[in-house]
Amino acid sequence: MTKLEIHLSDDERQELTRMVSSGTHSARLIRRAQILLCSSDGWSDEAISAALRVSRQTVSTVRKQAFRDGVAASLNRKAGRKAGQVAKALAGVAEAHWVALTCSEPPVGHERWTLRLLAERMVQLEYVTAVSHETVRQALKKTNSNRG
Repeated sequence: MTKLEIHLSDDERQELTRMVSSGTHSARLIRRAQILLCSSDGWSDEAISAALRVSRQTVSTVRKQAFRDGVAASLNRKAGRKAGQVAKALAGVAEAHWVALTCSEPPVGHERWTLRLLAERMVQLEYVTAVSHETVRQALKKTNSNRG
């Protein structure tokens, strides 16, 4: 794979240097700033990895994010779901439809609802545009439902 070159403006370089030297930011943010500074100086992924004691995958990921989304985006943590949150696909009205569907009789020819069957039926009935069986499983687990 070709190395993605990171070019920092003077302001970006100054801000990253301030983050690294101030010591008031999280270790993760400081490490990512160090990776970006080294990357802009032309260091290879292997050299950065060895110098900063991080995996080459981490260096590659930070470099890709900076190249694709910009320096600021590569510093910020991705917004993800925390453990225990119900998937957004089954929130609000869709969740009410999902509960009603789960409590109803299964379709003809099926003894009980399966995760995939619930997901397919929700899409057929246009409660959601798309939902995976894994999302249905997580929602069932969250509500402590046992349809077995």
